Amino acid sequence: MISPRLYTLPPLGLYTGLGESQTSFLSRLAEAHSVSVGTLIGKVIAPILGKTYLTNSSEAGGSGFYGNGFELNGFGIVSEDFARVLSKLTGCNTLRNLSLLPLHDILTNRGTLRQTKAWCPMCFEEWKSSNKDIYEPLLWSIKAVNICRTHGITLKTQCPQCEKEIPMLSRKSRNGFCSFCGCWLGSTELELDRETTVGQASLDYFIAKNIEELLEMKDNPGFRPSVEEMYIFLKAIIDKAGGRVAFSKKFNVPLTTARYWYEGRHIPFLRTFLEICYMVGIDIREIFGVNKIDLNSASYDNVYILPEKHIKVSLVKRSYDWNIIENILRSFISNDDTTYPSVHEVAMKIGCDKKLLYRHFPNLCKEIAKKHSAFVHAQKIKRIDEGCQRINEVIKVLYDSGIYPSRRKIESLLPPNILLREKAYQKAWKESIRNSGLTNQGE
Repeated sequence: MISPRLYTLPPLGLYTGLGESQTSFLSRLAEAHSVSVGTLIGKVIAPILGKTYLTNSSEAGGSGFYGNGFELNGFGIVSEDFARVLSKLTGCNTLRNLSLLPLHDILTNRGTLRQTKAWCPMCFEEWKSSNKDIYEPLLWSIKAVNICRTHGITLKTQCPQCEKEIPMLSRKSRNGFCSFCGCWLGSTELELDRETTVGQASLDYFIAKNIEELLEMKDNPGFRPSVEEMYIFLKAIIDKAGGRVAFSKKFNVPLTTARYWYEGRHIPFLRTFLEICYMVGIDIREIFGVNKIDLNSASYDNVYILPEKHIKVSLVKRSYDWNIIENILRSFISNDDTTYPSVHEVAMKIGCDKKLLYRHFPNLCKEIAKKHSAFVHAQKIKRIDEGCQRINEVIKVLYDSGIYPSRRKIESLLPPNILLREKAYQKAWKESIRNSGLTNQGE
């Protein structure tokens, strides 16, 4: 029996649709103990678990385990192992609810979880301005969820500064910050592109709402959803549609898939299942909740058929005027703006896939990518120079006040995007201390 030896940190948002994820809890737990996630896992959790995949990653370095860190939010053995050990270390007995473990019977391993982070910048900004704990809801780690219902905007998936996709878990993970460049991921409404707003009648809104309800229900100890309930629902719809062939045509589902569902042989992807719920106007609470409807008496005569773009995007072909697109690409290369977009951003503005641009204009795309890379590098140098200057100013203020400039003391006086964990800032900190004649008294 492991005696609790870490802080008893209460999970955030339990019993709501915005309950905390296990990767978020790990990041908050590490920060509460003033260590990195890598140190917490490598020095505390790995020795207790005794798993080869963890000890090898801790000793040899590399991304190894962290490359699949998103699995902590799922329903496999890794998620189970971490929930068990963290519960014993912290004394919290609700940590299984920080993952999809309670829903293992109705979910498929493939296509359920995101491998990289998605977030609502307005949620982060509101929590920060209200002095609330910054965390990442489990909802955001589910691949089918694309929007924040609270603010009606599309979730972000790339750091606004370095433009990288952020791994769900890394040695330097910190909730609300990019683990690569340390950029704060929050933003205010005025800074967002309002074209990303989402209406309440949209498919994405329906899916986000129903998954929130599912996550809220899973925290109830008496809630035990079964795959049989899912198959009963699908079978009832297929029968009401007139059989598998008619269902396949009406719902744009392959006939083989419809047959497997009807026979209870395959669990549908979560998003696909909710698309069908949306089309027939049934909420997930009516299938798995306490107040279930009588599926046999329900009417499916007025099925709402999704636009084809939702079902088979690959079948919709577009024609492009490549001469116009070439001129647009050249204009991006010759512009004298202070910012230079990436090929991905240019493709988004044109409304064309990035791969198509590279296929038709490889040299122009390489030139755009080169200018963007140089711009990002220059911005990084500028950011680091300004950050080092701020660090030196803070150290001087502390030194003049007779206070030793420890890491925690300095970071408390710096903007949130300047972290001494970044090598350049750490070097500036140590050099400033050495130049001032102070001895290193730890962090």
